[in-house]
Amino acid sequence: MLSVLVLAYVLIGLTGISFGLIGAGGAILIVPIMVYMMGLDSAAATGFALPISLLVSSTGAFIARKQGQVDLPRAVQFGIPTALATFATRRLLVPQIPATLLGLPKSSILMFGFSLILVGASVSMFFSNRVKSHEDAHPWTGTLLGLGVGFISGLFGIGGGFMIVPILAVFFGIDMKKAVGTSLTAVVMITALGFFAEFLNHPQLPWGFLAGVTACAASGMVIGSLLRERVDSAGLRNGFKWFVLAVAVMVVGLELWKLNPRQS
Repeated sequence: MLSVLVLAYVLIGLTGISFGLIGAGGAILIVPIMVYMMGLDSAAATGFALPISLLVSSTGAFIARKQGQVDLPRAVQFGIPTALATFATRRLLVPQIPATLLGLPKSSILMFGFSLILVGASVSMFFSNRVKSHEDAHPWTGTLLGLGVGFISGLFGIGGGFMIVPILAVFFGIDMKKAVGTSLTAVVMITALGFFAEFLNHPQLPWGFLAGVTACAASGMVIGSLLRERVDSAGLRNGFKWFVLAVAVMVVGLELWKLNPRQS
C-alpha cells in the first residue's frame, strides 16, 4: 500500500511537469490517480483537484508572466465569465446530483463522464497543430464557449487547459506558445472560484493531504515551466495525447469492473 502511495505522488509530480511543458495534463490525470491509487471517492477527488490546479496553475502563470508569455487582458476577458460558470456549477449543480443516476452510482457516472473528458483532451491535442486564428472569429464567441468550459471545470474539478488553449488561439488570435501562458492565467481564476464553491459546500477539507499533493504537482510545474524553452514540447504532446487516451480506456475498464456483479 505504501509503495502505491509513493508511486501516486511521483505520478502527480509528473503531471505537474507535463502541465508546465504543454499547458495540459494537470487535473485530468490527478483525478484518476486520487480515485484509483489513493482510494478517494470520485466526487471528493474532483473537488480536491480544484485547489491543486489552482496552486499549480498559479505557479505556471507566474513563470509564464515573467517570460512574457501571458496576454493578461485576454485572460481576464475569458477567465472571469468562465470562472463564474465554474462557481455556479460546483456550488449549485454538483450537490444536486443524486446518489444513483440512470441505475448507476454517482461515483461511476462521474468517472464515465471524466473518461469522455479525457478523450476530448486527447482529440484536442491531435488537432492542436492545425489550430489557427481566424480573421472573422470574435473574442466574445470564445467567451461564450468559456461558459461551457466553466460547466465542465466545475463538474469534474479540472482547469480545462486543453480546451482553453485552442479557444484562445482561434477566437482571441493568440499564438499557441503565448496561449499556454494565457490559459494558465485564466485557469487561476477558474479554479479559484471553483475551489471557493467547494469550500462553501464542504468546509472541513483535508488540508494536510491537499498540501502534500499540491506540493508535488507544483514542484513538477516549476520544472516543466523552466524546461519549456529547452524541450521539444511538440514531441511530448504527441506522446501525451496517446497516453491520455489510454488512461480514458483504463478508467472505463476499471469502472465496468467495479460494476460487474460477479465482483461484489
